[in-house]
Amino acid sequence: MTFSVGEALRGFRLRQGLTLSEVARRSGNEFKVSSLGAYERGDRSITFERLQLLATVYGVDVQSLLGMRTPTIDLVALESRGVGIVIDLSRFRVLPEPCAAEVMMFGQAIKRMRKESSSSVLVVRRSDASFLASILGCDPTEVDDVIRSESPCSEARPLGDSVSRFASVRS
Repeated sequence: MTFSVGEALRGFRLRQGLTLSEVARRSGNEFKVSSLGAYERGDRSITFERLQLLATVYGVDVQSLLGMRTPTIDLVALESRGVGIVIDLSRFRVLPEPCAAEVMMFGQAIKRMRKESSSSVLVVRRSDASFLASILGCDPTEVDDVIRSESPCSEARPLGDSVSRFASVRS
């Protein structure tokens, strides 16, 4: 059996629930849709340097991108690329505070709409900062810092029925 880099790239992208256009956009158009497609079809060879850059766009290492091991998402790499607000949902899954449940509901709703895999990392638009700030009890400009803090829900104010508040925002 032979190993195909293109098939591995396509498989990883599809498992992440991303289109070629979304990957191109995440890369800041460093990669064009046509080039990404050509790499995946095997019509074009990819240099190791470009493969490393593509792995950075996905926030994983090259071995994970090629399916050689289970990916460990590099949140710092994602954040440094300015792809949006990066949320490690696994942190909120274990917190007892009501705000953690709200962040999880928000994340799960976004993942369902996007038909994303069960990855614990979610990247949302900057325009979602106001909604996240209302959950976390902070200013929208502080959302990134609060999400990365040791106690992200410590400043959250009691919000009453979080399920109905969340549902009203989504409608």
